Amino acid sequence: MSKVGKKPIMIPEGVTISIDKDTVKASGPKGNLELTMYPGVTIKQVESTLELSADGYEMRKFWGLMRALVQNMIVGVSEGYAKKMLVFGVGYTAKPHGSNGIEFTLGLSHKVYHQIPVEVKLAFEKDSKNNDILSFESINKELIGETCARVRAIKPPEPYKGAGIRFLDEVIKLKPGKAASK
Repeated sequence: MSKVGKKPIMIPEGVTISIDKDTVKASGPKGNLELTMYPGVTIKQVESTLELSADGYEMRKFWGLMRALVQNMIVGVSEGYAKKMLVFGVGYTAKPHGSNGIEFTLGLSHKVYHQIPVEVKLAFEKDSKNNDILSFESINKELIGETCARVRAIKPPEPYKGAGIRFLDEVIKLKPGKAASK
């Protein structure tokens, strides 16, 4: 039995939930989100909590997943999600391009352009060492995670100097290189 699925979901102040057959809609101060429930997993609202249940043995594998997705939806419309990425390396830069895009200079023979979904807000910052920091904000946890993963895949950090695009709190284990092998 799912340990995650058993836990009730608390609905914070300012968030309203509406349940129609297999669709859950959440609206809050940050925006609105909608989720279609997996068939066989039912949800009901009891006062200021939501409880999920699985219909049958086969549906229990989706019980915890659906509970986590509903929880992420509620946190998103009430607080939102934010991630920061660091563009690190000699000559590596990131700057705005168009309405919702990024122009990267990453040591390649050409500039790389990447378009960000309109649901994700993007801000550009600089750190103390003049490296570019990309700040992403969204109410959809899945969308912000996928967007950051696609940006990181453009130029992942290399193992010798750590140059590339990485999360701000990510620790890169660097290899010693040729000089240390003697």
